[in-house]
Amino acid sequence: MKEKCCYVDRISLRDVHRLAKIIYDEWLSNPEKETFTVVDRLATAVSHEVAKFALYELLRVAERKEEYRDIHQVIVDLISGLNCEIHREKALDICRDIALSALSMRFRREEKKE
Repeated sequence: MKEKCCYVDRISLRDVHRLAKIIYDEWLSNPEKETFTVVDRLATAVSHEVAKFALYELLRVAERKEEYRDIHQVIVDLISGLNCEIHREKALDICRDIALSALSMRFRREEKKE
């Protein structure tokens, strides 16, 4: 039986939006405490290691807050994609999509203020 190389194919668009919502809630929703470090690491994805570091930050939040516990497996699946040489680019694209979704939530907040 052939072993599966990674689980990045399990990640849905809904999962991408859920992860973006966590980033928005934790790092972008409060203008006084706003920080772009996680978004930057996911969006630029200079290397898969940088993206993994950002995902570990998300994992810490998911483990700490009960409302995010369901997303834990999605993060683990995405990390498995970053570890897989075959699917690494796909996983990096998903990381960029998550970052863009989180930023769009932030910009929508800005538009509502105006």
